[in-house]
Amino acid sequence: DSGTGSAEDPYIIATPQHFYHLAWLQDIGVFTANTHFKIRDDVKVLDMAGDLTGIVGRTGALPPIGTSSQPFLGTFDGNGAVIKNLWISSDPEDWYEKPANHERCEVGTDIGMFGKIGNGANVSNFFVENIEVTTAYTSTPANDVNLGIVAGYVDGNISEIGVKNAKLTLETEADASIKSDYSLIGYKTSNVIW
Repeated sequence: DSGTGSAEDPYIIATPQHFYHLAWLQDIGVFTANTHFKIRDDVKVLDMAGDLTGIVGRTGALPPIGTSSQPFLGTFDGNGAVIKNLWISSDPEDWYEKPANHERCEVGTDIGMFGKIGNGANVSNFFVENIEVTTAYTSTPANDVNLGIVAGYVDGNISEIGVKNAKLTLETEADASIKSDYSLIGYKTSNVIW
């Protein structure tokens, strides 16, 4: 919507399309460090159901925001908004609405709304309603997966997040191999107070 991505002038997210672009641009390496995002003050709900890129009737999943190789290192301030009807998947077959260069996105083993939140990052102040996080073991080694609804792997700061009506979908033959200790956060380092 606006902004430069600095701490003083964060990128403003006001529509589902903006959120879509955050996920994809993060994962293909556009935002490498200290980039700041904030949901606009007057936005109370970001409804991710429906068309994101103009392909009528073909809403698909998004990849996690921040991957094992491209962790989220900035700030995401949800500004108290609700992000609803969100589907996150590690399976490229689920990404119906994807950019032309989506092949550059390698999700890795950290799966959640935020895949990997790196050291120094700050994710806070939002609600998630009706979220599904899906992991496909055909593209992710089962014994290495950090799976969580809000984040797969956290080494930064995460706070003030509410979750309602969440679902984790796993491949049945390997679901016992998930490393995660929790359902909201798959794995946290010793730097994180949870």
